[in-house]
Amino acid sequence: MEFHTVQDSIIGTPQGSIISPLLANIYLHELDVFIQNMKKDYDKGKTTARNPVYRKLEHLRIQANKNKDFKLGATYLKEMQLINARMPNDPNFRRMYYIRYADDWVLAIRGPREDAINILQEIRSMLDNTLKLKLSIEKSKISNPRKESALFLGTLINLSSHVYFAKGKNHQNIRAVSQLRLLAPMDRIYKRLTNTGFMSAEYKSGIPRFLWLHNSKDTLIQLYNSVLRGYLNYYSFTHNYHRVASSLEFILHTSCAKLLAAKFKLRSVSKVLEKYGQDLKGNDKVGFLKPSYKINT
Repeated sequence: MEFHTVQDSIIGTPQGSIISPLLANIYLHELDVFIQNMKKDYDKGKTTARNPVYRKLEHLRIQANKNKDFKLGATYLKEMQLINARMPNDPNFRRMYYIRYADDWVLAIRGPREDAINILQEIRSMLDNTLKLKLSIEKSKISNPRKESALFLGTLINLSSHVYFAKGKNHQNIRAVSQLRLLAPMDRIYKRLTNTGFMSAEYKSGIPRFLWLHNSKDTLIQLYNSVLRGYLNYYSFTHNYHRVASSLEFILHTSCAKLLAAKFKLRSVSKVLEKYGQDLKGNDKVGFLKPSYKINT
């Protein structure tokens, strides 16, 4: 309905409409069912097979320790810690994971790249033939999370190459790799802040958003706090949350202080801080938000 008149759309539901995700959930239920059936056929095996090289070293270590040759046992242990305990490419173990949010979806494959290519083609054909939908070429791609991050719902997903060590029952170092990492895309966030007039892309620093100049001081700070709080809440689960909090606090605090300097003709940020304090509150009701830097992934 547009101005009390029914309009037939040839391109689907309008972006940003509150009805869009509801219609997507109804219509794309067929896609959910299709992929769940694919998953039943694709998944196999209970766990990955153990690495035969690792098992051989483990056997030799046990024998060395039984013979009280603990130095040799320690040597085998060090060799074990340099390789995977389980086969990274076990042909008898496959997994598929699928998540959809409105019309955005991500599929994770534990298997060879050829499987991912074939599965994407099957999904593209199903959407085209059954639901009469075109898969977005620009937004749809296959990523190896060890080499390239995948972007889903504004979050970068990858596998860390960092090696972690933890202590085992026998005080040995246990090697852990390939930890899943979820990251806030800082370049995209900076670009958005630049486009909306909060920061200078050249200097990576805050600039006054003159669009808000007519507001009262308390209202100004509340508006800045709402922007900062929105980003902090959205990316609260990410592994680089401390960078989100520290960077955005600096940029938005600087932007706010410069706007107050322009509003009250104080000439510089230092004069604003001298008059109103670091939190910009002064004798008024509202101060600038001080974020928590605690990471809760």
